Amino acid sequence: MDGRLYVGNLAYSTTAEDLRELFAPAGQVTAVELISDRDSGRSKGFAFVTLSTPAAAQKAIAQFNGHQLAGRALKISAAQPREPQPSAPPDGAYRSKLGAFSVTDRSPKGKPGPSRPARGGGSGGYQSSLGAFGKGGSPAPGRRRGGGNRGS
Repeated sequence: MDGRLYVGNLAYSTTAEDLRELFAPAGQVTAVELISDRDSGRSKGFAFVTLSTPAAAQKAIAQFNGHQLAGRALKISAAQPREPQPSAPPDGAYRSKLGAFSVTDRSPKGKPGPSRPARGGGSGGYQSSLGAFGKGGSPAPGRRRGGGNRGS
């Protein structure tokens, strides 16, 4: 474990300086990263605090986990390594987290695209690589919706 800590359940009004002052008795604070919303700029209620040594980090966990700050009980643990983010699909194509759907004029998961154009003009439709619609990736064509049999 390195000296990086996850600090959760923070009040939105908590500042980086508040955290720096709180963790100073446990050891030298080398960095405080208060996580905020990208659009609004408001705190998301958690932060990462880095202490100079792993021993100082363990001391801070023991000393401050459950500590009341601004009326809230802090949740402190060793920070987990950040998982690598998947790269964006080429050309701005939509791709679900599972890679299940892709735009029909692009191929899903590197497979060749459909041999026939999608219904409705051939562009902008979606194709399921999970087989949700059977072969061909789209609902069965030619089905009428609603109503009874005409002409009977």
